[in-house]
Parts: sequence; structure tokens; C-alpha cells
Amino acid sequence: RDTDRSRGLGDVYKRQDVLGVEVVDQPGNLNSLLKTLLETNIDIDYIYLSFNRESGCPIMVFHVPDVYETEASLKSKGYTVL
Repeated sequence: RDTDRSRGLGDVYKRQDVLGVEVVDQPGNLNSLLKTLLETNIDIDYIYLSFNRESGCPIMVFHVPDVYETEASLKSKGYTVL
């Protein structure tokens, strides 16, 4: 859900839902995730990296056109979606 907000000071920001996917820190895992999204015809608007301090695993955070559809698709393929 996209939301435009203003704090009354002339600042405007946009809030957007994103999806976090925890991956094991091994070579090729990001590539596998991206291939999965490509195979299911899911476009990525933007992506960035975060880190789960509890598990020690990287979290790929991305914005996609339909967060809920993407979440269901990735969960069905065995990915850990946060």
C-alpha cells in the first residue's frame, strides 16, 4: 500500500510495502532468488540488503508490484519470507 504523507513542514515522503526474504549467506543464493522471480514473471522495482542479527543471515528487501502475490509464490517455493 503506497501512502503519501506530510508532517506539515513541507516534507513529503512515501510509504511503500516491501518484502524481505532471508537467504543463507552462500555464493549463488541471491542469483537463485532472482531466477525464481524471473521464472514466475515477477518484476522488481528496487532491492537492497539488510541483515538478520538473530539468525546471522542476509535479508534481501525488495519492492514488487504485488507484495502479497510475490510472498505467496516465494513461500510455496520454500523461501523464508519476513
